[in-house]
Amino acid sequence: MVLKIIPQTISIRKPPFNIKSEDDALFIHEYHKVINQTTVSTLNNVLYLGNSLFHISRVKFLSSYTHTISPSIKSLLVNLSMIFRNGNTIYEGIWITDNWSGGYFHWLTDALPRLIACNDHIDNHIILIPSQLGKIRFISDSLNLLGLNYEIVQNKVHIKKLLLPSHTAQSGNYNQFILTQLRERFGIKNDVTVFRNIYISRKKSEKRLVSNEEELLVLLKRYHFEIHYFEEYSVIKQIEIMQQTKTLIGLHGSGLTNMLFMPQNGNVIELRNYGDAHNNCYFSLASDLNMNYYYQQCKGSTNDTHISDVTVPLIDLKYILEVLAN
Repeated sequence: MVLKIIPQTISIRKPPFNIKSEDDALFIHEYHKVINQTTVSTLNNVLYLGNSLFHISRVKFLSSYTHTISPSIKSLLVNLSMIFRNGNTIYEGIWITDNWSGGYFHWLTDALPRLIACNDHIDNHIILIPSQLGKIRFISDSLNLLGLNYEIVQNKVHIKKLLLPSHTAQSGNYNQFILTQLRERFGIKNDVTVFRNIYISRKKSEKRLVSNEEELLVLLKRYHFEIHYFEEYSVIKQIEIMQQTKTLIGLHGSGLTNMLFMPQNGNVIELRNYGDAHNNCYFSLASDLNMNYYYQQCKGSTNDTHISDVTVPLIDLKYILEVLAN
């Protein structure tokens, strides 16, 4: 049985507050986005095999729900070989993850929204978390914070009745209604006093670094910015900081996902790889959360934003900071 639980909608996004005419091509294709409907399926007798779901009566893997890119036939055959092993049984389960869910951004904006979307259909269902994800602190932190019933599964599990919500939007896009519901579940308030300016440093990361960060920090401290390494914090601490934040600055990366926990109408400044018109997930998120989005293009060491170090033009960034300070 497949139910249409949230209808198709259109996300209308406002341009960046500091948009320049010569940069409009970076964002214009994101201003009007169709967000597909969300469905939830109820299936009987499904097997969890390795990192895949196998529907017994259909003799079919449910890869569109568990993978962003179809797994290879070889990997599916390896998983299928587990069918002859002994395993546990779960009577009512719900599946919300895919092979990207181990990333902070994807967990909060892709996986948890699937759970929120089908909230009215959940009874005694147990959230099934693959063993490789169960080891990740922010996943267990957030599930515990939300008071959710989950079980870490591995190898083979027989699920008698499985609730299977679809993705609520293409990754990097969002259903605004579900984002609002997710914020409410985390207890995010809009009517709070904001006083903190936060810079998310990636200094302790292995890639996507700010090459001139020492000079950048000197500038930011003049404008009373705090320096934080969010990968060291629990989800609870990140939420506490963000609830007090009026301006958030960071290089394109998962730390910017924490704008999800800011009060509305806060300021978000994304340091972007120069000329990147593809990686707009944080621009779209800021707009859909009713944040004031600013961008600063930075010279990158490569065109590939996912690995590029950048050099921040301090004079240009100072202009944005002056605007926000006045």
